[in-house]
Amino acid sequence: MGVSESKSSNYPMPATITVVAVEDDEDDADLLAFALAQAQDRAYDLRRLRSLSAFLEQAPLIRPDIVLLDLHLPDSSGVETVDHVLSVLPGVPVVVLTGSEGNEIGLKAIEAGAQDFVPKPEILSRLLIRAIDFAIQRRERTLASEQQSLLDSITGLANRRAFTRQLDAAIARAERDGRSFALAFIDLDGFKAINDNYGHAAGDEVLAAIGARCRQCARANDQLSRLGGDEFVVLLDGVADLDQAVCAAQRYTSTIEAPIDLCTSPSPRVGVGASLGLALWSVDGRSAADLLTAADARMYSNKAERKRPRHAG
Repeated sequence: MGVSESKSSNYPMPATITVVAVEDDEDDADLLAFALAQAQDRAYDLRRLRSLSAFLEQAPLIRPDIVLLDLHLPDSSGVETVDHVLSVLPGVPVVVLTGSEGNEIGLKAIEAGAQDFVPKPEILSRLLIRAIDFAIQRRERTLASEQQSLLDSITGLANRRAFTRQLDAAIARAERDGRSFALAFIDLDGFKAINDNYGHAAGDEVLAAIGARCRQCARANDQLSRLGGDEFVVLLDGVADLDQAVCAAQRYTSTIEAPIDLCTSPSPRVGVGASLGLALWSVDGRSAADLLTAADARMYSNKAERKRPRHAG
């Protein structure tokens, strides 16, 4: 049987779990309802659907925590049914209910993406409840691990991988809804000197402080990322023209350039500059590559301008 015997994880389970059972057999559906009603740890809100077509139509509206799936439905049969379910709800854990075919079909269902399988003769045992709980908690662990992989370990901001997803999503929204946005590319000036003079631990402290400050001054829909090294980027949602982009981006450059007191002894006060490059959706391009190229070029132009000696008029 596919159910793990390991102890439950520390991920909290909801008080009520919404279960969609895709089952056309009346007797098996009644057994499922009875088994879930006997559970003492939490409540299970059971929604029964009798066919794959009914699932494809209704499940996205129900948004279940888990799907119990019979592989022999009036309009679908075999492990391909798992593929259809996951194509509609790719994140939902699926527990397959197997009949006389035994473990072989259950293992094939797991290979197709199901979390687990339970033989129908075992529905009234604790096996069903344990399979549901373990499947949900495995999914929570997967989501938590994926979320962690999208965060920069020093600043807690989104990392380069997450930024790529954010930018693609922003472009898709802009093309669909016509909602404009801007890209603010920020490169720190003088950061290498902090690493050289005070060590990389001090440099990490500066990066962490900048990340915290930027979060505090962010507008509701801004998305902040650290691309690596001393490079940061902000997706400025709803920005329609260059003036708005400059106004929004200067909130970040101002907070970045404020002095930072390091926690090292004797607590030196350090500071960095912020070179800025802006790119506007549709004005500077309609692809991620075009926007990044434009923002990067303007950032380097701004950095060169800031280094140029200023002469009195």
